[in-house]
Amino acid sequence: EGYRTDHPIELLVYTGAAISPDSQVLAEVRKKIACLGNGMFRRIWFVGDCCYLVWPSSGALAASAAWR
Repeated sequence: EGYRTDHPIELLVYTGAAISPDSQVLAEVRKKIACLGNGMFRRIWFVGDCCYLVWPSSGALAASAAWR
């Protein structure tokens, strides 16, 4: 699906009360991104026990982007 906008779009992946640990869910999300790419999203975030910047996965922002 696509959205027309002049503004950047970010994706927030939220699990709610997941039984799997963040590390396991993050691994699966990263596999999907590796297969499918980031699509139209400027950034992809994952929220489990913490908030993680998943894509892009390099640079200063990614290195400092895990918050509790």
